Amino acid sequence: MTGPPGRNAPRTDDLGDDEVLLSLLGAVLRRPSDPGAVPRDAVARAKSAWNDVELDVELATLLLDSLLDETAALTRHDPAEPVESRSLVFEGADGRRIEVELCPEDEVLGQLSPPRADRIELQSTEGSVWATADELGRFRFDLPGGPLRLLAKSPDGPDLRTPWISR
Repeated sequence: MTGPPGRNAPRTDDLGDDEVLLSLLGAVLRRPSDPGAVPRDAVARAKSAWNDVELDVELATLLLDSLLDETAALTRHDPAEPVESRSLVFEGADGRRIEVELCPEDEVLGQLSPPRADRIELQSTEGSVWATADELGRFRFDLPGGPLRLLAKSPDGPDLRTPWISR
């Protein structure tokens, strides 16, 4: 095996050899890890993603994020002014929606559509809190630090969870 001068790296034509690949993998796994190389919240999100795998929970699809939607951003505020709030809309396969607003007052306002009085869980790296939506499907939480996601517990169908939301 030969590689660049001063290095003992395999040539790309050697990478089809299982022994070479296993040797490289072993070398990577034996390297001392640098705990500062990965942000702490990224590690927490990765662990949570594996710990919270639930087959009876549907992952909602992001339909709108005002932070990413140029049209919404341009019509809502002056670009010289800071964004006041962030609106997100998620939808399940059956058409149920979770509409969320992250407000500058450090609160999460939301509404279920169609309106339902489901239990809602806000999950964050800081823990979980619960609320019950009112008869119009509205709910409110204090906005935690770091990423968050919402889980709408449905009594008559699969629960609906949003992906992680970062501020």
